[in-house]
Amino acid sequence: MLRGLIRNRCVNDGTADSGWETRNAELLLDHLTTGSRTAPVELTDPPDLPQRGSLVARLEGTDPDAPTLLLLAHTDVVPVEKGNWSRDPFAADLVDGEVWGRGAVDMLNQTAAMAVAFRRIAARPTRPKGTLIFAAVADEEAGGHRGVRHLLATRSETILADAVLTEAGGTVTDTVTGPKLSAMVGEKGMAPTRIVVRGRAGHGSLPLAAQNALVTAAEVIRRIAEVRPPTQLSDIWRTWVGQTVDDEELRATLLDADGLWDALPHLDEEHRTMAHACTHSTFSPTQIEGSAKNNIIPGRVVLDVDVRLIGDETPKEVEAFFESLLHDLPVDISVESFAPSTRSSTTAPIWSTLERAVTAAYPDGGLVPSLFTGGTDGRYFRARDIPTFGFGVLSRSMPPQRYWSYFHGHDERIDIESLRLSTEAWERVALDYLDG
Repeated sequence: MLRGLIRNRCVNDGTADSGWETRNAELLLDHLTTGSRTAPVELTDPPDLPQRGSLVARLEGTDPDAPTLLLLAHTDVVPVEKGNWSRDPFAADLVDGEVWGRGAVDMLNQTAAMAVAFRRIAARPTRPKGTLIFAAVADEEAGGHRGVRHLLATRSETILADAVLTEAGGTVTDTVTGPKLSAMVGEKGMAPTRIVVRGRAGHGSLPLAAQNALVTAAEVIRRIAEVRPPTQLSDIWRTWVGQTVDDEELRATLLDADGLWDALPHLDEEHRTMAHACTHSTFSPTQIEGSAKNNIIPGRVVLDVDVRLIGDETPKEVEAFFESLLHDLPVDISVESFAPSTRSSTTAPIWSTLERAVTAAYPDGGLVPSLFTGGTDGRYFRARDIPTFGFGVLSRSMPPQRYWSYFHGHDERIDIESLRLSTEAWERVALDYLDG
């Protein structure tokens, strides 16, 4: 299933006519409707974009008072820089027990595991008390406008549930008290920002006759790269550090709000990366557009910045931050869209179900709440006060540093043992929660 999803090349570059997720929706439809004792499955898409299809499968429970659980997956993947891959990113090669390909980690491995688990449960001779929903949606990699947001706006009754499980979790950190697996209880806010740098165009051979907006943009990027945002230690971060870091000196460093920033260069790669992203707002210049020709000095440059917020900042506060940073430069600043940070409480009834699934796979293991520094479709359900967690159960071959390096990275791949563990976990969680 995973190899088929990868080979369908559902690459979402953010434009309306990319993605073609219907290919993956139809593959999943075939899997879920082949054989006996299947559940109702529906394909849906935006009316003007039939190639951007999503799939929703519902297995109605026997007790209307029992809870409803949504397994939320996405079927699109991000573009690749093919020249930097060791293998064809869409061949889905199986090498030494690992499936290679774009989406193998983000998140087609879990999409496949959810589909297999759903079909197994649907094939059982008795149905669970509660209702199980499996949604494999389009457009997650570009904000979900043509996927889950379309469904919530037009068919919300098909996917709303008492609890939602989605990407990304399940990495294993070995500690002196046993393996700890992460579950994402919240996400940082997002405020993608566009900075338009003004100048005066001219001929490339006469640089002093122009005002090169690209040179000014270089200064903009330099200032953003050198920003030192305040360190904010949330209770999620404190819990994660307390349960996964054995070294007392390292633990103290990671929990020192005053000294953490200066300590970052001296940490190992894994802790440096996570400490920076999980305790600070981040500002990453990602795209730039200048002149259309080599010999034209640009009079206008457009710079896009990926902004992820650790706190409860508003769009106005983000714009004010950039205006203060760039106050003496000829720029126009605008937050293009905004999603506040979201969080679910571990007091939700399903949390104990997730803990039992972890200990079934790792008898001496435990579940640790974590912060997801990226964004998922889960934020739309947390905004409706629905407990939503990024969950999974992976093998020891997928420790955090390796796992996170594959998100939107090169040579993405997942091991078969993680697929087995994930499929068993989804099945176990669904039956436990729905019949509990």
